[in-house]
Amino acid sequence: MADEGIKELGDKFNKLAEAIEKAGANHYAALATTPWRFFWANFLIGVLRGFGTAVGFTLVAAVAIYILVTLLTKMVNIPIIGMYIAEIVQLVNQYMQKGLPAH
Repeated sequence: MADEGIKELGDKFNKLAEAIEKAGANHYAALATTPWRFFWANFLIGVLRGFGTAVGFTLVAAVAIYILVTLLTKMVNIPIIGMYIAEIVQLVNQYMQKGLPAH
Protein backbone atom coordinates (compact mmCIF):
# COMPACT_ATOMS: atom_id res chain seq x y z
CA MET A 1 0.00 0.00 0.00
CA ALA A 2 2.68 2.47 1.00
CA ASP A 3 4.74 1.52 -2.07
CA GLU A 4 1.82 2.35 -4.36
CA GLY A 5 1.41 5.77 -2.72
CA ILE A 6 5.12 6.48 -3.08
CA LYS A 7 5.10 5.36 -6.71
CA GLU A 8 2.04 7.54 -7.45
CA LEU A 9 3.71 10.50 -5.73
CA GLY A 10 6.89 9.87 -7.76
CA ASP A 11 4.87 9.80 -11.02
CA LYS A 12 3.16 13.07 -10.13
CA PHE A 13 6.52 14.60 -9.26
CA ASN A 14 7.96 13.51 -12.64
CA LYS A 15 4.95 15.00 -14.47
CA LEU A 16 5.42 18.24 -12.54
CA ALA A 17 9.13 18.31 -13.40
CA GLU A 18 8.32 17.78 -17.11
CA ALA A 19 5.72 20.57 -17.04
CA ILE A 20 8.20 22.97 -15.42
CA GLU A 21 10.82 22.05 -17.99
CA LYS A 22 8.37 22.57 -20.88
CA ALA A 23 7.38 25.97 -19.46
CA GLY A 24 11.01 27.11 -19.54
CA ALA A 25 11.20 27.84 -15.84
CA ASN A 26 14.99 27.51 -15.92
CA HIS A 27 15.11 30.53 -18.25
CA TYR A 28 13.03 32.58 -15.80
CA ALA A 29 15.17 31.41 -12.90
CA ALA A 30 18.31 32.53 -14.77
CA LEU A 31 16.75 35.95 -15.38
CA ALA A 32 15.79 36.26 -11.72
CA THR A 33 19.33 35.52 -10.55
CA THR A 34 20.92 38.07 -12.92
CA PRO A 35 19.15 41.42 -12.39
CA TRP A 36 20.88 43.26 -15.27
CA ARG A 37 19.91 40.60 -17.76
CA PHE A 38 16.35 40.76 -16.43
CA PHE A 39 16.37 44.58 -16.76
CA TRP A 40 17.69 44.56 -20.34
CA ALA A 41 15.30 41.83 -21.45
CA ASN A 42 12.32 43.78 -20.11
CA PHE A 43 13.66 47.05 -21.53
CA LEU A 44 14.04 45.52 -24.98
CA ILE A 45 10.58 43.97 -24.83
CA GLY A 46 9.12 47.35 -23.81
CA VAL A 47 10.86 49.17 -26.67
CA LEU A 48 9.66 46.60 -29.20
CA ARG A 49 6.13 46.72 -27.84
CA GLY A 50 6.14 50.52 -28.09
CA PHE A 51 7.49 50.38 -31.64
CA GLY A 52 4.81 47.87 -32.62
CA THR A 53 2.12 50.05 -31.09
CA ALA A 54 3.37 53.11 -32.99
CA VAL A 55 3.52 51.27 -36.32
CA GLY A 56 0.09 49.71 -35.77
CA PHE A 57 -1.50 53.03 -34.86
CA THR A 58 0.09 54.67 -37.90
CA LEU A 59 -1.34 52.03 -40.22
CA VAL A 60 -4.81 52.23 -38.66
CA ALA A 61 -4.77 56.05 -38.83
CA ALA A 62 -3.64 55.98 -42.48
CA VAL A 63 -6.49 53.65 -43.42
CA ALA A 64 -8.99 55.77 -41.49
CA ILE A 65 -7.78 58.98 -43.17
CA TYR A 66 -7.93 57.33 -46.58
CA ILE A 67 -11.51 56.22 -45.98
CA LEU A 68 -12.52 59.66 -44.71
CA VAL A 69 -10.93 61.42 -47.70
CA THR A 70 -12.67 59.02 -50.07
CA LEU A 71 -16.03 59.63 -48.37
CA LEU A 72 -15.55 63.40 -48.29
CA THR A 73 -14.68 63.60 -51.97
CA LYS A 74 -17.87 61.69 -52.77
CA MET A 75 -19.88 64.00 -50.50
CA VAL A 76 -18.72 67.09 -52.38
CA ASN A 77 -21.29 66.19 -55.01
CA ILE A 78 -24.12 66.50 -52.46
CA PRO A 79 -25.40 70.11 -52.87
CA ILE A 80 -25.86 71.25 -49.25
CA ILE A 81 -22.95 69.42 -47.65
CA GLY A 82 -20.75 69.95 -50.70
CA MET A 83 -20.62 73.73 -50.21
CA TYR A 84 -19.30 73.40 -46.67
CA ILE A 85 -16.77 70.75 -47.60
CA ALA A 86 -15.59 72.79 -50.58
CA GLU A 87 -15.09 75.81 -48.31
CA ILE A 88 -13.11 73.70 -45.83
CA VAL A 89 -10.97 72.29 -48.65
CA GLN A 90 -10.34 75.81 -49.95
CA LEU A 91 -9.27 77.01 -46.48
CA VAL A 92 -6.96 74.03 -46.05
CA ASN A 93 -5.38 74.63 -49.46
CA GLN A 94 -4.92 78.31 -48.65
CA TYR A 95 -3.31 77.39 -45.34
CA MET A 96 -0.96 74.92 -47.01
CA GLN A 97 0.15 77.45 -49.64
CA LYS A 98 0.38 80.70 -47.67
CA GLY A 99 0.16 79.85 -44.01
CA LEU A 100 -2.54 81.07 -41.65
CA PRO A 101 -4.91 83.70 -43.07
CA ALA A 102 -4.58 87.19 -41.61
CA HIS A 103 -7.19 88.03 -38.95
